[in-house]
Amino acid sequence: MKLKEEYAKFNSFYYQCLNIVKEMALENPKGPYAQFLNDCVKEEVDLTFSVYKRLVDDFEVIEIESKSYQLLPMGLINENLSRRFLEDGYEDGTGRFSVNELRQSVINRPNFRFLYYPEESKVPEKDTLYRICESYKKHYKENLNESWSDADFYKMISDLSYLSVKYAMDLENGETFAVGFFGVYIRSGAGGKALTNAELYVMPEFRHHGIARKMVGLTFEKAKEDGIESFDSITYRVPNHNALAFWESIGASVSGLFHIEGEISEMLEKIDSKKIEKVKMSQYEC
Repeated sequence: MKLKEEYAKFNSFYYQCLNIVKEMALENPKGPYAQFLNDCVKEEVDLTFSVYKRLVDDFEVIEIESKSYQLLPMGLINENLSRRFLEDGYEDGTGRFSVNELRQSVINRPNFRFLYYPEESKVPEKDTLYRICESYKKHYKENLNESWSDADFYKMISDLSYLSVKYAMDLENGETFAVGFFGVYIRSGAGGKALTNAELYVMPEFRHHGIARKMVGLTFEKAKEDGIESFDSITYRVPNHNALAFWESIGASVSGLFHIEGEISEMLEKIDSKKIEKVKMSQYEC
């Protein structure tokens, strides 16, 4: 798979560069490379995560009804760093860099953006969303008697302030399509900006693989970097489709029957905790 090969090549080159930096710093403890590493420590920059942040599902393969699907990666990518190295010929091993270039990309101007596959734009193309669109409309019709049109669905996706989309590839025919999405709007109030009115959906056959937790975690991480610390939303309590159990499992509190709310930092701790038990919610585990 081309994307996986590109990741492997770039990661190999990046860590090769870091090893050179460390060697140069040891040879000259007062030189620019040593100063760069000292500045990274001072600024709490983790070089391991200078390229990708919250890169989840590193090409995990899952089996569904005797068919194999590869979940595709999503996360935040440092656009400045990757672009600089890509332009400099990392693929054939001729790439070069200076400590000042590394400092600009890692410390001074880190530019992390969402990484979607295969689109680079905020809103995925319709040809990868048609399956999840049909599934979403069917779910709302059967459980809430709401009739959604294709136009309603795509407008909702386009209007969201933050959007994380999870893709899978059918390994039999190579088709790539969206299997889940999480999106939120932003509201401003007396306490500052907050995430609100979440839309979270995973196709039924792809549930029970932790996809929802990963999409929510990615979005919350980005929102936290943007200075947003609180989250609230409204959801439905549908018989045998208890979405509230998912939100409670990652640290949100439930007010009454429908209102969910939480602090993003606390919820991220829950999402990242390995102790969290997998929540099974019948056919509606997001």
